[in-house]
Order: sequence, then C-alpha cells, then structure tokens
Amino acid sequence: MEQTLRTLNKILILSILVLANTTACTTMAIGGGGHAHGNMHSSADADIINRVNRALVNDAHVSATDIRVSSRNGVVTLSGNVASHEAADKAIHLARSVSGVESVKSELHIRNK
Repeated sequence: MEQTLRTLNKILILSILVLANTTACTTMAIGGGGHAHGNMHSSADADIINRVNRALVNDAHVSATDIRVSSRNGVVTLSGNVASHEAADKAIHLARSVSGVESVKSELHIRNK
C-alpha cells in the first residue's frame, strides 16, 4: 500500500512537471501545489527547472515536496526546507548533474526535528 502511494505521488508530481513544461517561468515549487511563479524567462531555464525537479523527485533520499527550484541563465537556486545536511548536499549534487546547469546556489534550510 505504501509503495503504491509513493508511485502515485511520483506520477502526480511528474504530471505537474510536464504541465509546467509548457510555460517559460523561472520558479516551480513542487510542494506549493505544483504552481509556478516568477518572471518569464527563457524556455531553456524552464527546461532546466523541469529536469532538476525530475531529478529531485526521482531520488529516494531527497523529499522534493519542500524544495523550490528556480533558474536564470542556467544558474539554479534551490530554496526551501530539507530534513538533513545530507539531503541538502544530495539535492545540490543532483541539480549540478543536470545538463545546462551552470552553477547552483543553495538557500536550503535544515528542518528542526
């Protein structure tokens, strides 16, 4: 049952990513209901945001629901809350590994337990 819910959650999040791919916005928050906000910029930045979000969603060690991803000219900013320093490091590593990302700025905060 838990595995089924995780699979459905990933499908929902990936569906949101696909829908967001049709816009050229610079920020998307998975945890924020999947809506996008920010100034309009290049479709390359929108593609980068979608690929970074997809990488975060597909990683079992990172909870992408509280991480916001923005991009401007290939400079990605990660903001929001994560459970640990390890999760923050993993999210940064995943973002850096995405094609088209020039650099990554972290504004991630560790959640108090």
